[in-house]
Amino acid sequence: MKYLEQYLRVKRWHERFMTSSKNKVHNMSTDNYQDDLYAFFINCYHLKDWIKNDSSLTQQIRNKVEKFVSESEELNICGDICNGSKHLVLDRPKKSADTKIGSRHFSLVLGHGPIIHIEYIIESNGKKYDTHSLATKCIDTWNHFFKKHHLKFK
Repeated sequence: MKYLEQYLRVKRWHERFMTSSKNKVHNMSTDNYQDDLYAFFINCYHLKDWIKNDSSLTQQIRNKVEKFVSESEELNICGDICNGSKHLVLDRPKKSADTKIGSRHFSLVLGHGPIIHIEYIIESNGKKYDTHSLATKCIDTWNHFFKKHHLKFK
């Protein structure tokens, strides 16, 4: 069950991304917060490769994961963010060639801190997605796959 190692890594990156950019003491460059965003989406999308290559899983499950990912709007956007960040240019989009991190909204509360709150918006195929909501939906989508195939994910 090597896929579980990657799934738990995805969960840690999810938690780190969710907490790093929301009401946190601002003690590092803002680029670090965006790095957490990219790290989550890269690891989340590549969970499919861990499943495909995990010999402890049945061949049937390993064969189904690619179709499952391709049918998920959230995981396709995840794939576009992942591949766009890895290769600079998104030449084989899963969802849309225009998928990108769009606007970024920063707020800073001075006083005990300072405290930073960052919201990122992903733009894809003319739609806008809040990254925190999208990241959580990606986790939920993977959980659905594991439940459907009676796989351990906790």
